[in-house]
Amino acid sequence: KKDRMDANKLGMESLCLFTDGSSSTRPHTALYAARAVLLGPAAADEGRLAEKGCDVASGDIHEAIFSLVAHEKMSMGFAADDEDGDDEEFADSFHQTLLHNLALKVLVNSLELLQKLGRLDDILCSSFCQEDSVVALLSEIEKVSENVSKSHDAALATRALFLIFQVCKDSRMFAHAHGAVNVLEQAMHAGGKMHVMLGCEIERTIDIVMVESKVQSTKGFS
Repeated sequence: KKDRMDANKLGMESLCLFTDGSSSTRPHTALYAARAVLLGPAAADEGRLAEKGCDVASGDIHEAIFSLVAHEKMSMGFAADDEDGDDEEFADSFHQTLLHNLALKVLVNSLELLQKLGRLDDILCSSFCQEDSVVALLSEIEKVSENVSKSHDAALATRALFLIFQVCKDSRMFAHAHGAVNVLEQAMHAGGKMHVMLGCEIERTIDIVMVESKVQSTKGFS
């Protein structure tokens, strides 16, 4: 089982590198990987990343990333073997926590890369599960109120939300209606003042959600 866990970790670390537009030496690989993360089977050519250096289908990548982001556990092609006993519970928990953090990083990398290429708007307005993603990311940010050690993960989740909100009005409206500002303000109070990245991401994400709130209020009075 340890070999499988190591393979999962290596796979996620490879995805971080594949989707890092600032350091990738293969721009086409980075673009394909980012599309696979966000769109799954709807990614271009619906092929496999085996041709690009990874042997997992795009649908498996998408499911694995979003399962880790939302539930902190693997699914699909990356899934680990069945549990072997209670004595491995701590190791499994540590492993899933690490993969969860890597998955958030992969998600942010993918959003940033596609934004840089001017492709994010089209993708978020197609088959990307906006509402499910917003709910999962807000839930991640909420964890800081109970556990300040989650601040870095919350910072990544807030960064992902900001990137989504920049190009997707529907996501901003959905988040505002589901108490995003309150969640962000509580996270700022709990960890944003001590964690610089989290604080900065919360401030600008609140700003962009509040802009939507003002627009809706203006329409209500017109």
